[in-house]
Amino acid sequence: MNELIELNEEAFEKVLRDNVTLLGRACSGKYIHNAEIGRRFALNANNEGCSLEVSEAGKGEKVVDSCEYISCELSFFERNRLTMEANFRERCLKKVPEDKFDKYITIMSGVWVKGASATRSREVKSLYDSVVEFLKTREDNPCEYIRKPYRTTGEPLFTVGELTHLLITNSELINLYFSNFAEHCREQGYDISTSEFWLHRGVHLKDPFENGSQYVENRFLTSYTISVSIMEKFAQIIPDKKVALISGQLYDLKDQVFAFAPFIPGMPITQMEVVLMPSTKVITMDLVHEDGKLYDYELSVPRR
Repeated sequence: MNELIELNEEAFEKVLRDNVTLLGRACSGKYIHNAEIGRRFALNANNEGCSLEVSEAGKGEKVVDSCEYISCELSFFERNRLTMEANFRERCLKKVPEDKFDKYITIMSGVWVKGASATRSREVKSLYDSVVEFLKTREDNPCEYIRKPYRTTGEPLFTVGELTHLLITNSELINLYFSNFAEHCREQGYDISTSEFWLHRGVHLKDPFENGSQYVENRFLTSYTISVSIMEKFAQIIPDKKVALISGQLYDLKDQVFAFAPFIPGMPITQMEVVLMPSTKVITMDLVHEDGKLYDYELSVPRR
């Protein structure tokens, strides 16, 4: 249900006076331009809530909450998916052999989507190995960019040149389609610009990250999402763990995009998944909210 909620003057003044935590979290950089967070803020404030609601993990498949799907206009990607897929394929095939491209599509749509078990498969390891070879060109040890140990198979799917072209294609099309998405949102009364989209990742922790510490990915490919509700659900998979919600601006991370679900035929877009490679930049984490159980972080990425 996507009910219209108006925050009256009396309720708003009460929030400013009594609910600093609610206001502070809703107005953090990662949330302030998000229509779904705006909806929750108004709902919680009118109900005299002291905290911003979080989507429950529930059982079964994790999908974007219907309220968020509607309020954030995410149907745009479903309606334009065939065009995106065709454009992505056409551009990739200019420098990526068709058999390799088709294998990449098969792995992302049929193996990667199986979750944690897929990370041990030979198919996904061929993608990891491609990233390893790419990172070797930085003259560093690629394993310095991840937390968990990894042993290569020596069978990368892509050459460095092919992966470079794939990354450039993803970055260019992210620019194009998120610019179109922002224009569509504004036409629907949702005022947002391309610099205000964020990628999110939900994780569960034994101990919270230290504020200002360096952020390092676990593996050579990591799932993010443009959906707040998906981030929240995945962070709560294991009970009794601290919930960490990690977000970075799409503008800062787009050059690391290895795959975006709406570009991949057969890859479900119910989680609005974006798969990233590790960054070679030193990224730090800023703690923008915490209540003892939930920790909200924003990634600080150096801009050249």
